[in-house]
Amino acid sequence: MTKITHPIQLGIIKKLMFLSPARFSDLNDTDLTNDHFTFHIKKLIVDGLVEKTLEGYILTSSGLLYSSNLDLDSLEIPHIKVGVKLFISRKVGNREEVLLGERLREPFKGIVGFHTTKVRPNESVFDTASRCLLNETGLKGDFEYVGMEYVIERNLKALNSSRMMNYIRVINLKSEMIKLTQESRNIWVDIKDVGKIENTYVGIEKDIELFMSKQIFFKETVVN
Repeated sequence: MTKITHPIQLGIIKKLMFLSPARFSDLNDTDLTNDHFTFHIKKLIVDGLVEKTLEGYILTSSGLLYSSNLDLDSLEIPHIKVGVKLFISRKVGNREEVLLGERLREPFKGIVGFHTTKVRPNESVFDTASRCLLNETGLKGDFEYVGMEYVIERNLKALNSSRMMNYIRVINLKSEMIKLTQESRNIWVDIKDVGKIENTYVGIEKDIELFMSKQIFFKETVVN
């Protein structure tokens, strides 16, 4: 869906949320000439967000969906990513090993950590976990929900927006692990040695503690 950034067009959408259908005169309470204001309405019509009917202007189904995501005070759509983070482990004798991946693409290329991916629209968290597991490791398995971390990004230079990360523990592994995929280079590591690895994601040892939680958790983290 097209992202609307012009304040006049955002203002039109906001007005149509409260007054629909609306006449041209209802919408244009700005200092713009009629021709100039018409340009912005036509742009919204071309983008499929607004429709002109016999009764007046209304939001289309796409416009209604767009408006439902709009913050009415800032006139912005909050950007919050939803993802999954997988804890894949196995027993080797008396040792427990975890499967980590060295990221092979930007951003954070070369960094070692748990396998993660974003949840797609209309996709369940467990479907996302299954897709991530198969695509990034070649493995299949069952899943246990561990908890969620809500990361609030307040650093304007940060690459990531605020995000909700679902922690998923993988059990009953099946198939053979693929060492190299398009996304990552995969390695089994003794869980006690994770802290010794260079170039890991910040907080990887705290993540292990969360994955070991016996109760479903919720954690909120602020990154300044």
